Amino acid sequence: MLSFQLQGSEWLTGGSFGMEASVVALLVCGTAGVLMMAKAVQRGLIVLPPWKRRQ
Repeated sequence: MLSFQLQGSEWLTGGSFGMEASVVALLVCGTAGVLMMAKAVQRGLIVLPPWKRRQ
């Protein structure tokens, strides 16, 4: 059996929650989300909610 243990500060490694709770994951996923949203806006793929649409 293979096992490992991450060493380092909790904010960098995610602590007991794992790497998905780390600042690194937050930055990577946040950046990807902002880039995808910007691309969707640029392509005109964002649909306004019904209460904001013109009728």
